[in-house]
Amino acid sequence: MKSAHLILSFLLLAPIAWSQAVEDAFDSYNSGGLVGVESEGLWTTWYNNPGSSEDAMISNDRALSLPNSLKIETNGSDTIDVVLPLGNIASGIWELSFWMHIEQGHGAYFNILHAFEPSASNWAAQFWFSKIGFGHMTVGSGSLNHNFTHPRGRWFEVLISVNIETDLALLTLDGEEVVHWTWSDGSMNQTPTKNSNFGALCFVSAAEDGSDPLFHIDDVSFHSEEVGLEDLNAQMRIYPNPSNDFFYLENIPGTSVKVYDLLGNRYFTEQTEHTNTLVDGSAWKKGVYLLKVSQKKQGSKVRKLILK
Repeated sequence: MKSAHLILSFLLLAPIAWSQAVEDAFDSYNSGGLVGVESEGLWTTWYNNPGSSEDAMISNDRALSLPNSLKIETNGSDTIDVVLPLGNIASGIWELSFWMHIEQGHGAYFNILHAFEPSASNWAAQFWFSKIGFGHMTVGSGSLNHNFTHPRGRWFEVLISVNIETDLALLTLDGEEVVHWTWSDGSMNQTPTKNSNFGALCFVSAAEDGSDPLFHIDDVSFHSEEVGLEDLNAQMRIYPNPSNDFFYLENIPGTSVKVYDLLGNRYFTEQTEHTNTLVDGSAWKKGVYLLKVSQKKQGSKVRKLILK
């Protein structure tokens, strides 16, 4: 069996829906083959033409998990543009992660889509990486632009957490939270249209500031972070919310608690072994904040805090 496992799982969400989880390490594919062909339908290209000049090569030049990775590089006058469709998922809490290695002196690019349709796609966000270690992301048609730094010449993890239910998304690079944004903002190169679906992941042979693209991708994972909303709400309680000053958190044993504003600035951090904790927002400006509660082996939960 190939290392790309497409698993349909029944999620206890309202409304109930079928969704998919993906794990792909590229390791049982043939090195030198094209991912759209080798994956037998898991991956495709922008114009849905696996095996064409758009398709990306499986490579054993380097890998996080041996022997293979996905190699994205300049292909003459053609553009590599490979897509992992994710099913246009409309509900739930999801994590998309992969490992990236950008070669020294080169850059990289990827995007995530609300909807994948070659003639009418809806870009959720785009991410550019440069040869000097600076990059930026754009949400939709520019509702948010954010600069960041990134490693070069080594493997690092890219993690995108999306809570469709609360319309929140979080980018983490190499274990560091970079920015939060409103997930449904979009789209790019079209009339801006709100869309909260999770449609696809796309890697393109492009880069920041005209840098020559050359990067590898390995260990791609897409999965549901939570079993269901009722179970999630039963685990953690926040009150009062909205609040004038303090927020009380209950049922959060052994957790990392962090609070950010909508620009990604951190306002509160606590690592606690207790089941309850107090978040003091009395000195903060009035507005909306993002609470992230993380537990080892249990993933993360992101919630809105409203300070009035």
